[in-house]
Amino acid sequence: MKRWQFWIGLGISGLFLYLALRKVEVAAAWRYVRAARWEMLLLGWLCLVLSYVVRAWRWRTILSSAQPVPPRTVGQVYMAGLMANNLLPARIGEVVRAYLLGQTAEMHAAAALGTIAVERVFDVVVALGFLVVGAALGVLRGLGGAVWAGAGLVCGLVIALTSLALWGHQLVDLATRPIRRRSQEWGERLSGMGHSFVEGLRSIGSVHRAAQIGLWSLAAWMLFAGYAASVLQAYGLRTSLPGVLFLLGVGGMGVSIPSAPGNVGTLEGAYMLALQLLGVGDSSARASFALTYHVLEWVTTCSIGFVCLGQLGLSLGELSRMGRGLEPQDGT
Repeated sequence: MKRWQFWIGLGISGLFLYLALRKVEVAAAWRYVRAARWEMLLLGWLCLVLSYVVRAWRWRTILSSAQPVPPRTVGQVYMAGLMANNLLPARIGEVVRAYLLGQTAEMHAAAALGTIAVERVFDVVVALGFLVVGAALGVLRGLGGAVWAGAGLVCGLVIALTSLALWGHQLVDLATRPIRRRSQEWGERLSGMGHSFVEGLRSIGSVHRAAQIGLWSLAAWMLFAGYAASVLQAYGLRTSLPGVLFLLGVGGMGVSIPSAPGNVGTLEGAYMLALQLLGVGDSSARASFALTYHVLEWVTTCSIGFVCLGQLGLSLGELSRMGRGLEPQDGT
């Protein structure tokens, strides 16, 4: 990763943290933390852990049509990759995950990376769906145009995915042809990425399998909704189910913004903005929720990922060196 990209991500995270926390009273936020209902935090944590199990199983479902992989291996690689995303820049954990799967299951890394891209597309569809449903059910007033625009975006994304599944390789060649004329190297690189994604999309194999993956995706996000609702309850913050869906939808958009490792700052900013739009709590309560939600998720992910990394026979140092080795270098 280029150094300037790392510093830009760090700067964006710092800016979002400043904007999110500048009006927060630390003493008031600490009072919320001390008064939190720990049984609700425990319930939320259980929902979070179950969501990881469901997400790993979803990935195995995507992989299964290309190459069967043992559930234990999929779970270990999945959690190690999530931990890498929290510790290494540029979401290199996705590439690490594909590389680890290639090493442990002898699956081509490019094919594995294609399945991860498909996984992310399903997440985007569900996040957008939550955003649209939350707004459409009356969470926010006066946003009829935005709701219809969001619904149109979801439909457009589904149509685009269907087109790629049917004519993906031809469309990738057509799209990258002008780039190859200017730079053969970049054209080949983008073409390879595009063809890997198409292969990952085609690995779904059938409408039935796509429906399975969609249901697993919905189940994972509903468990995330349970996690969010439990943390909200722990701080005495109440909102409806559409409100929780809207909150997660905004958070899903927030993590797409370039940032420091682990989505520091952008996730807090997205959740605090969503709660402000929903009229839930004061700034201190919103900050307590956002920080608790993110810190608990980060610690849980890294703890489980660290154990899984050890089971794979790797150390944090090796993971870091692997990440640096997989990053594109200047001039390449």
